[in-house]
Amino acid sequence: MTTLNAAADPGTPGGGACSCDCTITEQPTCLPQTITHDYDTDPDAAVCNKMGTATFVSDGGCTQTMTQVSVTDHWAVPPNPGTGTCTSNATSDPSKVPSTPSRLCIDTTCSSSVCTAPLGFQTCFVAPGALACPATMKAHQVGTVSVACSTCGGCAVGATCEGTLTLYFDNTCSVPLETVNVDGGCEPNTYPGTTIGSVKYSPTVVGTTCTAGVSGSPTVQLQQELTVCCP
Repeated sequence: MTTLNAAADPGTPGGGACSCDCTITEQPTCLPQTITHDYDTDPDAAVCNKMGTATFVSDGGCTQTMTQVSVTDHWAVPPNPGTGTCTSNATSDPSKVPSTPSRLCIDTTCSSSVCTAPLGFQTCFVAPGALACPATMKAHQVGTVSVACSTCGGCAVGATCEGTLTLYFDNTCSVPLETVNVDGGCEPNTYPGTTIGSVKYSPTVVGTTCTAGVSGSPTVQLQQELTVCCP
């Protein structure tokens, strides 16, 4: 006899039968970006009460500006990063498909008139493929379960731009005054009343995420499918 262990009568797949991964193919970038530098010009105002705003586009180099930063405090707003790119591919998990473990002992030499099943087994007929059984018998589909997954939907890359904004007294980013963290947090102004001649943004990409797409309904298939007809 030939012994075959297989899955019988696979059912509806559960959650996780198809899943989508997410791979970043191009990292998000913080350059070039529009930087917003807010500042407080009133010494008696509440902390970080915005009185003025300087906005400029930074490509990572030196940017000239003649913004007058007067007193007390200022802050730089984190810009939105440039969108990265990603791919999302489907992975199947046949273990998420419910089925009944089966064991077939196939004897190709016996005939229906002389075949008897050993204790604990039942005499059935088996044939390759998906076939109909006689009306008086019950059909079982037996084989190796596989899952076909549809294409994953679009993925998305997310991140936050932070880093530092260095303020310079001159127009060529040669004489630094101070550095502001680009995180939206209020910081004291070390040089109140000083004219800022130039600025330079040094970006840091933080919190990068890759959100996978979604695959459609999985399709259950049987490989090396057999039809087993039993009383």
